[in-house]
Amino acid sequence: ESLKTFPQPPNRTNLTATYGPISDLLIAAKNQKILVEVESSSGKPRDEQNNVGENAHPGKFKFVDDSEIQKEERPKSTMAAALVRKLRWSTLGLQFDWSKVCMYN
Repeated sequence: ESLKTFPQPPNRTNLTATYGPISDLLIAAKNQKILVEVESSSGKPRDEQNNVGENAHPGKFKFVDDSEIQKEERPKSTMAAALVRKLRWSTLGLQFDWSKVCMYN
């Protein structure tokens, strides 16, 4: 049961850099949901926006049923089960920024 909470926000995963925080990934995979990119409040897809100085992916993706997907959204969609297969790591507990750690010889 506790394994389901590991990839939950605020914990980060290797998928966070691409998709932003993803909630309920394991439940979505079990229910055969599909992750689709949604338009931002400006009405433009993420790749057409200037994301300088802001988090590049907050709230830009959501899980939906296959019946809810339009044909034109299919290329920007990913099966939740495929994301689970790509899941490699998740932070646990206190969030630590490993990119700021200095390595000394």
